[in-house]
Parts: sequence; C-alpha cells; structure tokens
Amino acid sequence: MDTAVPERLESLHGEEYLSLALAEKELHQYALQHGFALTKKKFVKDKHKDNPTIRRQDFRCAKGGRKRGEGVKRQTGTRMTECAYEVRVLRTDYGTWTVQVKEPSHNHELVEPSAFPYHRRPTEDQQTRIRSLHASGVAPRFIVASILEQTPESLITLRDVYNEIARERKERLGGLTPIEVLVMELQYDEEWAVHYCTDGDGHIERLCMGLCVCVLCFVSCVYLKKLWCAEARKQPQA
Repeated sequence: MDTAVPERLESLHGEEYLSLALAEKELHQYALQHGFALTKKKFVKDKHKDNPTIRRQDFRCAKGGRKRGEGVKRQTGTRMTECAYEVRVLRTDYGTWTVQVKEPSHNHELVEPSAFPYHRRPTEDQQTRIRSLHASGVAPRFIVASILEQTPESLITLRDVYNEIARERKERLGGLTPIEVLVMELQYDEEWAVHYCTDGDGHIERLCMGLCVCVLCFVSCVYLKKLWCAEARKQPQA
C-alpha cells in the first residue's frame, strides 16, 4: 500500500527556517497532525573546515527501519515496515535552513499519534513534574492524571511515566547498584554503623548495618555480660 502524505507536505518543500531546530520542530508537528512520526537518519557536516558544523540533516519515517524476525521460527512484534518516506533539511548559503522532500509517500496506514513514542515523550516541564510528584510519593497513575489535567493535549501514558521514573533512578545511581549506593550513603552518615564483605569480583555479598546508638548499646550489653560472667566464676563454690 502506497499512502501519499496530504498536500501540505508539498507546501513544506522549499520552506525556509531561521534554524535547524525550528525546521525540525515544524516537521515533527506536521507528522503529529498526520499520523506518523519522524526520526533522525543521518547528518552531513562541512568539509575542509577546522570546526565543521552540520549542513544537512536527514529524517525518515519512524517505521522506516528494517523488519526484524523475518525468516525465523519465532516471530516478534515490530513497528518497522521499511517505509521509504524521507525529508532533508539543508543549510543555505545565507545561513537559513530549507526543507527538501526526498520521498513523500508511506507504505503503511497513517495511525493515531499516540502509537509513536516520540509524540508521547514528556516535555522538560513534564519530566520535572513527574520526578517531583514521584519523590513526594504520588502513584504513577495519579501523576498521569495530574499531567493530563494540566495539559489535556498531552499523549503521555502510564508506561511513559514509569520510563521517566526508571530514567531518573538510573541517573541518580550513576551506574552503581542500589546496594552500592546504600553503602556509600551509610558510610558518610555518622548516625549509622556499617560493615560489608565483597567477593572476588567486588560484589557485595554480606552487609551488616545499624544505628550507632543501638550498636553501642548492644556492645555495652555484651561487655557487661562478660564482666558478670567473669565475676561469677571468681565467686567461691558453696
């Protein structure tokens, strides 16, 4: 099936923008309104310059990737249809950016924008709101409701909120495991006592921790018990 993009795309051909970012924003907005999504394909930089900058950015349909799982027994789901749709944004001699439609047709049905992760991607303000509400203990489903109440046009889903929470957690851990982060925090906390052992690969396999006050009380009790036992053995037998 060869589904031509509506006529407005032809009007975008040759349009000029002050920056690459503005041109990209307009293309994504068009894709959102017409049932598909774009992804960056490749870019070309200036040649024979000390500090080369991008002079051409290519975009393809989000379904333009190669199909996976063909010819194997176990078929897996894929959104790719090898769609040939392609747009280029080129820098002019005047420093502006112009749109060039290389291939204006799709080989798949145009669908709802929510089917594409790019259109559901949270904005920077939404990312901040998700992280803030999650830190306050708000459940993900209520975070979605809060965002949709604030911006009804948003396409964000529960899965997108979970993904953002996972991304924030990964950034916070900085490549460490949760146990490694816990040990680091306890070591710098004067109120806690911690002791751990690692295996040959440096992985923590045993961890003991407790409040310093409790540990001190425990040690004191053990010490007093030993003193009492020692005194009891010194007493003469009746």
